[in-house]
Amino acid sequence: GSVSASGTPLARFDPGAWRDRAFRSAMLQALAERDDDLLAAFAEDRAVEVGTLRERLARQTAHGLIFPVYFGSAITGAGIEELIDGITDLLPAPIPPKDGLVSATVFKVERNAAGEKLALLRVVSGALRVRDRIPIAGPIADRENRVTDIEIFAEGRVIRSDVAQAGDIARVRGLSDIKVGDWIGDRAAAPQRQFAPPMLEAAIVPYDKADAPALWKALSQLSEQDPLINLRQGDGEDGLSISLYGEVQKEVIEHTLKAEYGLSVRFLDTSPIYVERILGVGNAIEHAPDPFLATIGLRVEPGDSEGRHRLIFEVEPGAAPPFAFKAIDEALETAFGQGVHGWQVINASVSITEITRLRKWTTSTPSDHRNLTPLVLAQALRIAGTEVCEPIDRITIDMPADALPRVQSLLTRLDAALEPPVASGEMMMLAGTIAAINVHDIQRALPSLTSGLGTMETELSGYRPVRGAAPVRRRSGPNPFSRSEYLAQLKGARQV
Repeated sequence: GSVSASGTPLARFDPGAWRDRAFRSAMLQALAERDDDLLAAFAEDRAVEVGTLRERLARQTAHGLIFPVYFGSAITGAGIEELIDGITDLLPAPIPPKDGLVSATVFKVERNAAGEKLALLRVVSGALRVRDRIPIAGPIADRENRVTDIEIFAEGRVIRSDVAQAGDIARVRGLSDIKVGDWIGDRAAAPQRQFAPPMLEAAIVPYDKADAPALWKALSQLSEQDPLINLRQGDGEDGLSISLYGEVQKEVIEHTLKAEYGLSVRFLDTSPIYVERILGVGNAIEHAPDPFLATIGLRVEPGDSEGRHRLIFEVEPGAAPPFAFKAIDEALETAFGQGVHGWQVINASVSITEITRLRKWTTSTPSDHRNLTPLVLAQALRIAGTEVCEPIDRITIDMPADALPRVQSLLTRLDAALEPPVASGEMMMLAGTIAAINVHDIQRALPSLTSGLGTMETELSGYRPVRGAAPVRRRSGPNPFSRSEYLAQLKGARQV
């Protein structure tokens, strides 16, 4: 296809035409890279029917092997019709399995006038029925809720039904614990998606201090719709803190709070969401019966993942009851959320080196293992040591050649690590990495530095150690890095 008058009200997109021999040849060459039959035809210079090319294009697109690109204009609507045709032709709806265990994924959460939660979900397999008690698998723990009402979206209408089957989009009542991204039923059949974590956070405060409780409630409801908001108590007098992807999200949240909840708020300065990486190896052990009826030994060391910790068993699986291992694993997942300096620990490999032995089965409980694990982990992390790291983005900027010196000067002042620029006709491409907190400054300045012709792409590149003193984050919940404080807080929580 071709694009003309890009960036102007006269922008136009002309998709490639199958009747064009050059277009068919280019399509054959692209598809042949992953199709032996087409590769043979290309090598032998044999003609391939248009119908075959279209079918193979749809097949490879559906399997994520090739990625057709469409252009469009939000101002004029140019290219939108072609995009819709492409979605229809190249992304055929899958045929879901109607048999088997029920599995569904929640993509939206609403509330009705009475404040009741309504979960919008897509049934991936099986069938979901009114009065079913179903397991909900979320990031913290599994729960069970009972379905009280089902509405199906079909042919532009909403129809009340006793069952939602595989392939249906439904609105369900009764799931009081639900959040966006939760799985319902069989987790194995649900599609797995990974989103880059937010790299920024900001405190949010109401203009009227009396609105603080209402703000907490409103943000709690918004976090049901977007769990990545990650609502938490802010530091000091900074009120509440939420995670962000960028400055525009502040405007959206501020408008939503005003329009839907009648709350006027302001954001304080945005800061990075730092993480902690393990530096060395740390061993720690706590013996029963003080302070819990359990014995746990852990060794922590750097792992190879920036996601969930990797758990290794250096004790026999039969050395302790299954509940003990499960409780330790769940407690580790929570405890790694606040490392030595209060930030999430991301590169953790944990080995269980000791555990309550068989003769203790009758006395130890899951809560003993769950509550003791953070104390042991805190000791091990102190010994291993951690470093606080800041998130960095990889940026790619395309701009007119005459804008390059101005853009380079800005990026240098923002401490970016730049690669040599690459020329492409009258345009230049500049790539490198920069602290995520500085990306908004580039986005704001780029239009004026490039006369409106510059474009920028960003993606999370990883983390780099913070220079100078390590920033410390205020802790929430019991603090296992202070033994007396941790035990006192646990005791207080049990009394409440």
